Amino acid sequence: AWSILADFCADECNYDEAIKCYEKSFELQAKPRYSDPLESVAHIYEITGQHEKAASTYKRIIELLAEDWNISFGATIDRYNQKIYELTK
Repeated sequence: AWSILADFCADECNYDEAIKCYEKSFELQAKPRYSDPLESVAHIYEITGQHEKAASTYKRIIELLAEDWNISFGATIDRYNQKIYELTK
């Protein structure tokens, strides 16, 4: 339900509320958690030009993948690291 509300807020360009709802959606997940809410938060930060926050959120996704899914290398991690690089250069 929180993800649906977040999507609605994002569609309405109510980005601050959307971020709160995506974070709540992520917080309520049982482990292993999915990265979708964090991915959406990162996209909002990119849309709004908050590149440091977007990069930080992508780092959270990398940490999540390592902690919850035991994924610490490979194409997925490389893609997030590339995004971080692009956002911080």
